[in-house]
Amino acid sequence: MRNIKFVLIPCGKRKREKSAPAKDLYTSALFKRHRAYAESLGAPWFILSAKHGLLHPDELVEPYNVTMNKMPKSAREDWSLRVQRQLDPHIELTGNTVVMTCGVNYQSGLLEWFQLRGVHVYLPLKGVGLFKQSARLKELMP
Repeated sequence: MRNIKFVLIPCGKRKREKSAPAKDLYTSALFKRHRAYAESLGAPWFILSAKHGLLHPDELVEPYNVTMNKMPKSAREDWSLRVQRQLDPHIELTGNTVVMTCGVNYQSGLLEWFQLRGVHVYLPLKGVGLFKQSARLKELMP
């Protein structure tokens, strides 16, 4: 894969009990696999947080309990617009690729936004069920 601008991975439900850099806040094995995959690509990466939107891995974050799965559609749309504003400074030229390992609730509203900017989105987990994602990410790693 070439021209990877950045990688977007999902946050996780399981978190440390006190504030930590975003990359260390989420403690589930699946989050750790998402992180390892993102880091293996050698491109900048960010975490999509249900509460905070776009998080830089080193950003200090307090534990929280918000999930995209329980958000009403209107709140997910507002979240998507917020993330678009946060991503805007990171989008430069057409022809770049963004890798997203997030589920459909995170993708909604972002895929079309990327497409309108001429950015290709690679979804390596498209159609892969939650319980098979870790194995799929492991297969994809160099």
